[in-house]
Amino acid sequence: MKRTLRGSKPMPNVNEIKKTAENIDPNILGNVQDAVNKYGGKSEAELMDELTAAKQNGLIDPAALADVAGRIAPMLTAEQQQRLDSVLKQLQ
Repeated sequence: MKRTLRGSKPMPNVNEIKKTAENIDPNILGNVQDAVNKYGGKSEAELMDELTAAKQNGLIDPAALADVAGRIAPMLTAEQQQRLDSVLKQLQ
């Protein structure tokens, strides 16, 4: 059977990944782990409620959120990018 590359994902840029990994602040990494521990077991609806409440309380800066979304979007699959766009629209 013939193999095809159609529909396959492009290979990640290994040098870019290494460069990003070298620049990760250990404190930020700890914060990420804390967030995973706090939110890991919550449903999508619970997470959206938390995000909406944080935005209403002024804890989320729309410009900073757009900046973060713009930086992580290239690392996501098309499906993940669509989901990110959906979440951002819900928070507007």
